[in-house]
Amino acid sequence: MLYADDLIVADKEDAGIQTRFTDWYRALESKGLKININKTETVVCTKTNKTLKVRDRTGNLLKEMETLKYLGSVMSAKGGCEYNDKNRIKAA
Repeated sequence: MLYADDLIVADKEDAGIQTRFTDWYRALESKGLKININKTETVVCTKTNKTLKVRDRTGNLLKEMETLKYLGSVMSAKGGCEYNDKNRIKAA
């Protein structure tokens, strides 16, 4: 069984995120990788209260989170390093 883990898709524009996610999804599936959409999460990092709705190929919305742990670091939708610092202190 092949699987993808710990990947980030980023873009400055809303439409760009959806396009990049769709392209990434198709590219991985074409190589035989399976994406578990139920475990796929999004975090929108912005200075406004803007939300971004990313959909899988069947039209289902991906889960939007306030924080996301990526390669040991915690990213927050609010930006900054506060969540990451707290996470690292807990791990020590």
